[in-house]
Amino acid sequence: MFKKLKQVFTLKRLIITTSVLILLIPVFWISYTFYKNLSQGVENEKLDDKYVNRVKELKIEVFK
Repeated sequence: MFKKLKQVFTLKRLIITTSVLILLIPVFWISYTFYKNLSQGVENEKLDDKYVNRVKELKIEVFK
């Protein structure tokens, strides 16, 4: 059984797997950060939409 495991876990496969994991962790972290920032931006846009009509009204009053 130990001999079989040695065949599965060769040094080359271990290096490739480790390299892929090391590269994927930052990719997932950056993706999550962008997702989090974009979702907050959508919430801010919704809040801004509530006040758009009032701002337009105030601009009209100022120009009068």
